[in-house]
Amino acid sequence: MLNIFRMILSLRALMGTPRFNTAQKAWMAPALLLGLLVLALAGQSPAAITLGTSKNVTTTSVGTFKFDYTVANNPQRYLIVNVERASANAGTEVTGVSFGGVDLTSVTSTSCGAASSITWRLQNPPIGTFSVNITVSANDNNMVQVVDFYDPVNTLSLGSFQQDGILANQATSYQSITTIGTNSMLVQHWFSDNTSVSSADSNWTSIIQKSGVDYVELFKRAVTTAGQYDATHTLGALKHWGAIMLEVMPQTPTPTATPTSTNSPTPTATPTWTPTLTATPTATPTFSHSPTRTQTPGALGSLSPHTGISGDTTQYSFVLSMNSMSLLQSLSITLTAGSFSLIGSAGLNPPTSGVTVDTYGNSLVVNFSPSRNVNADPNFITVSFSAQALSAGSFTWGAFLNGDTNYTVKASSNSSYDVVVSSPTSTVTPTPTWTPTPTWTPTWTPTATRTVTLTNTPTMTFTDSPTATDSPTPTDSPTRSVTKTITQTSTPTGTRTTSPTPTLTVTRTQTPGALGSLIPHTGISGDTTQYSFTLSMNSMSLVNTLSITLSAGAFVLNGVSGLNPEVDGVTVDTYGNS
Repeated sequence: MLNIFRMILSLRALMGTPRFNTAQKAWMAPALLLGLLVLALAGQSPAAITLGTSKNVTTTSVGTFKFDYTVANNPQRYLIVNVERASANAGTEVTGVSFGGVDLTSVTSTSCGAASSITWRLQNPPIGTFSVNITVSANDNNMVQVVDFYDPVNTLSLGSFQQDGILANQATSYQSITTIGTNSMLVQHWFSDNTSVSSADSNWTSIIQKSGVDYVELFKRAVTTAGQYDATHTLGALKHWGAIMLEVMPQTPTPTATPTSTNSPTPTATPTWTPTLTATPTATPTFSHSPTRTQTPGALGSLSPHTGISGDTTQYSFVLSMNSMSLLQSLSITLTAGSFSLIGSAGLNPPTSGVTVDTYGNSLVVNFSPSRNVNADPNFITVSFSAQALSAGSFTWGAFLNGDTNYTVKASSNSSYDVVVSSPTSTVTPTPTWTPTPTWTPTWTPTATRTVTLTNTPTMTFTDSPTATDSPTPTDSPTRSVTKTITQTSTPTGTRTTSPTPTLTVTRTQTPGALGSLIPHTGISGDTTQYSFTLSMNSMSLVNTLSITLSAGAFVLNGVSGLNPEVDGVTVDTYGNS
């Protein structure tokens, strides 16, 4: 009003002091003030969306958790919560977020392999310090970013949004969004499990940058007109990444009534000077957040798992994320005819009011009544169904909207829904057999021997001479006696056989041995697959431990390993990739 008052003073100084009668003064003063007010309001700039507060919280291997967050006393507030998890399933594992007891609405989710994220929103959150409650269905590491914005004039709402999950290793990340509002605030939640942003796009401002369990960064960018906007960041290493970008936009209020002059007094005298004041109001666009049936239906989908075993029945989950204002009446999922057969009835997890599922041989149809779009709560559904693979090979399933095969559902992480079916691996458990060493049966045949004994006993007799001069005279000649003994042994007949008794002795010096089998032998990059390893002990050697090592850098163990069934005295420990 101070600016308006100054304008009145300046205009009056230019006008001078005209002479009017009493009746003219009575109607011209209000008219002049109303015209100046119109001019002043028409010249005002639109209010800008402003960042309130922000916070990052990191948790390690926990289930449902909570923490405090403060929303300042600002007008027209808007709260955003991003939950990033060290798994590929944030979209299904994070089942609820609330602030101050008020539930938030899920926007969208995405995954880049070993990391994933989901975004939640709340219009006009309560003012003050309250708990942010994160409800999850499985324990895991989490990094949560909370941020709020406000607008002094206009109510804030969700515009368009985009999610990308890149499994290929890249040196830069690129993401774009097409906005639908004016004077909007763009928010990008970027994450990766093994690298960070080393150089951000100069058009974007970092709000939060954290590393710990994984790497996350939150950016903002204010834009004035509707159009396409990009974010290109340089990464610290050649790695995969994911990002969710959304538009927070003001809704310009539409006037509820237009004042109309009902009384135009006619002056009784013509003044000597009549000022003419013409005010041309600027056009104020009225934003309508209503979907039209002429829009092309669009949505994102993800399929888990992407594998199967020929002859086996596998349970699959298909997550549909609605990301446009187009109304969706149905979702159709088609399995390869002749190669798959639906088993039992399909369903929703969790069940959603107004959404039903019908199955037809090798296809299923999800019906929405009433129709749904991005503003639905929730704006995503999870369809669970069981299918038997009839043959091995690589197959591509289809997913389309509103019964029109031209309106395909784009895959959030792959170009198509490819399913690889492997041939079954034999699970025969060999029965350990002990083959004793063959017994040796010696055959002993005695041979006749001749024993000759020679006895040579020379006998010599001497007679000493009494004097040195005497020459001894032998009184007897030496006699040599030879005795020859010949022993002839009898020659036995027949064969003597010795049969030793085998002795089985277990010693600690034996080499341990065992047989193992692994099911399955396949996997999809970025997906989490459950494997089974069967150990069959087939020797008498004592086994103390079994170690299974996964290729370092190529696999990461998720969750806790276990035995099926449980066995007393047997425990399992996990260490990174072993």
